[in-house]
Amino acid sequence: MKNYNSQILQYWEQNLNNNNIKGYIPLRDNIIEALKILKFGYPANSEEELTEVLKLCQLYWDINYNQDAITNRFRKYAEAFDISLSLTNRCGNGCLHCSTNASLGKLNTSVPFDQLKTALTEMRPHTRVLYISCEGDPFYYESTDRNIVDVIELIQDLKYSKISFQSMPPPTQKIDLLKKIVQIIKDYIGDDMFFLPQVSFNLYTPRSGVSLTRKTDQNGAKYNECSFPPIDHSEIYRWVIEIINNFSNLSNLTLMILQTSIGC
Repeated sequence: MKNYNSQILQYWEQNLNNNNIKGYIPLRDNIIEALKILKFGYPANSEEELTEVLKLCQLYWDINYNQDAITNRFRKYAEAFDISLSLTNRCGNGCLHCSTNASLGKLNTSVPFDQLKTALTEMRPHTRVLYISCEGDPFYYESTDRNIVDVIELIQDLKYSKISFQSMPPPTQKIDLLKKIVQIIKDYIGDDMFFLPQVSFNLYTPRSGVSLTRKTDQNGAKYNECSFPPIDHSEIYRWVIEIINNFSNLSNLTLMILQTSIGC
């Protein structure tokens, strides 16, 4: 994926000179430090988009260099946060558009369970909705002898009231983990807890037939062109049925809260 960090920095400086950005203006050094680590795969083309990028950069800087600011912000906006949490950068889907190049590589890691427990405990009083999703596939979460089931049990023990869990359909060797998660939902969900599992069938993965074709432009330069063959309804239907058939013994309640989304 292309890196638009330089474009974002130039766009910000141009707008500062033109006095077009009247809102959030963090320190330039903080932004540059954050952009050494963060990677943005989409350019900033408006004041709104630029403001969101700057906020993310400042948040990254605060987390690493000014933790008192984070603590004070949580105190000020208690019970006000919708938090999206990525547990790992490990993933076996190999999506070509992945912004973090998540894979099953040996260098890819998961958040240590003890640190995750501390963070979830501290966040609980200030969290409105907890979303488990983003860069890595949560079914590939591994920390010593802990896995995603232990994480879901921890979230339940901490009594998070609104939880969303999004993932790709787990591979065959991980299907037991999904069954255990569903059992936790059946055992503990009540009036004071809302749990929304979401299974995404991403059509832009190698499994869907994405292919690269080597081409030459009018100037003789070589480039790769991605081809996305259309996926017909019957193939999507097969995927959905395959995942649901693993839960033939589920109650109607569980089936009702299992939502399926087609992701692009």
